[in-house]
Amino acid sequence: MNYCDETGKETAFRKKLGMVLARGGHGVQATYINPKGEYPIIIQNSREMRTNQRIHTPREMNIQGIQMGMANSLFFEAHPEWYGLFKGKRSDRINGFPAENYCTSNKDATKELAKNLVQSLIDGPWKNVDIANFWMLDVGTWCECENCKKQGILPTG
Repeated sequence: MNYCDETGKETAFRKKLGMVLARGGHGVQATYINPKGEYPIIIQNSREMRTNQRIHTPREMNIQGIQMGMANSLFFEAHPEWYGLFKGKRSDRINGFPAENYCTSNKDATKELAKNLVQSLIDGPWKNVDIANFWMLDVGTWCECENCKKQGILPTG
């Protein structure tokens, strides 16, 4: 059954009826590495900022006047390399139509997506899910970076 009670109020009853709760689909990328979602930046000093695995300069992040501590950026601002490259530009369109799949050759992007998905299964909105579906975007275009080309990409148009 493609339904999951995210509140958990009816989960026990549904399980008692023998229902298997499924969730997922084409929106997994946009849910777990949402380019427009907030991404925390830990600021080490005034000259550099560290995100999960990469150091950014304030100029690179286009952030001015941030104090020591935490700041928020968007996923796409913090890690544009995680998103598909098309005609020489990174795209933040991984939801809706038309849309592009994320850069599947980027191991850090896949690691972040998997980490966020697993956390959701542990204690987040998908904690009651029995089956998690993960689908790439139907008619979504594929990243054109060199590493993705080596993996093989489908022709567009």
